[in-house]
Amino acid sequence: MSIELVARLREQRRSWVYLKDDVPDKAISFLRPPETEMHMLAAAGGIGLEQVLQYVDGWRGITPEDVLPGCGLTAEQPFDSKLLREWLTDNAALVSRLAVRIAQAVDDHLSKAAAATKN
Repeated sequence: MSIELVARLREQRRSWVYLKDDVPDKAISFLRPPETEMHMLAAAGGIGLEQVLQYVDGWRGITPEDVLPGCGLTAEQPFDSKLLREWLTDNAALVSRLAVRIAQAVDDHLSKAAAATKN
């Protein structure tokens, strides 16, 4: 039972970012930072590459061609955190999109929590 609850709690924090707008079959997932870690984002000066790498935990539909255009390999690539680091290190636009969505998830969570305490 507790394993199921842990999984459900984590899923409540999960969001997906489409690799291309409105193409849900190619997406990167992240877990919203838990409340106990949100203060670290402010202390770090915001969300950058390291924070994005900390919270991204998977993807779907990503192929080697997405990571290395022109390589000609189109089979879905299993999620690999080392590959993710190499890919994002040289892809500032994608890091930025992920950082914005993580920040938005934090803001949405804090807004909902504040609204709940007012009720």
